[in-house]
Amino acid sequence: MEKNQNLTIRETTISEDYLLAQHFYKLWLDNNVTPNSIRADWLEVTIEFIAKARQDLSFQAWVAEADNQVIASASCQLFAGLYPPNFFKPDFRQYGYI
Repeated sequence: MEKNQNLTIRETTISEDYLLAQHFYKLWLDNNVTPNSIRADWLEVTIEFIAKARQDLSFQAWVAEADNQVIASASCQLFAGLYPPNFFKPDFRQYGYI
């Protein structure tokens, strides 16, 4: 990045879910998942996932902007876990991932 670029990190809005979905898609491609291994309706599935995670798993996302152009995103959420939901009290254990 050039020194004269303005770098801003900010929370995303629901209106940017399409952008986040595209970044999720690119993430899988960058991890050697072939496009023919990805569902044709990946966009709708991903946007639905984001909405549900936002509602149930404290999902939050951020974007990095350089000179008002999005150059990266990051998101995190609570992990649903391998044990039955709501098995532990909320103040006992909560895992998340980025």
